[in-house]
Amino acid sequence: MAAAAEQGFFAFLCQRTPPVMALPGASGPVIGNNPLAFALPLAGCAPLVFDMANSVVARGNVAQAVREGQDTIPPEWALGPDGQPTTDPVLALQGAMQPIAGHKGLGLAMLVECLAASMGGIVSAPDTAVGTAGSAANASAFALVINPALTTGREAFDASVSAWMQTCLQAGGPGARYPGQRQAECEQQRRRHGVPLPAGLLAELRALGERTGCAFPAG
Repeated sequence: MAAAAEQGFFAFLCQRTPPVMALPGASGPVIGNNPLAFALPLAGCAPLVFDMANSVVARGNVAQAVREGQDTIPPEWALGPDGQPTTDPVLALQGAMQPIAGHKGLGLAMLVECLAASMGGIVSAPDTAVGTAGSAANASAFALVINPALTTGREAFDASVSAWMQTCLQAGGPGARYPGQRQAECEQQRRRHGVPLPAGLLAELRALGERTGCAFPAG
């Protein structure tokens, strides 16, 4: 998406994922957290890039809490296998993630189902077992790319974006930034200094390297 925005296009992308999310009272996951994202070109600047899942927190954050030996997680993150909010990360992995803003997050996840599954005539559900362990093998997505030069015209589009963007940034004060700005700066820093990893993940990678005979480089 960022690559499309860097070439002057607006891009929207959403993906249907395996069921990991439910509202309180459900006996288990009923729908994916179905992330959606968009990228917007900004004249003379890094593009605006917004990316979100529809769960309060990614399931990977709960798995990370277990990996790091944390005893508790915030109660708004997940449901246990009994369908009630839990602060136990182990029980959370056996249950479901909670959607952002309750029914509103579930509604957005359903929008993604409409675009990424139903518009393509996909009937089968993604593989829950595969998806909760890693990436889904049969995930589906919807992508939309628009060239503003062929709609309102490049100058009119850039002027409109600049106007509302400046309003937002000025309202936020001197330290205000737009989505994607920090990520662009972070990317440049990571390219220079590398990517920091949590201690638990680093230990897993080193152990995996030892088992496979491919030593993980020391940080």
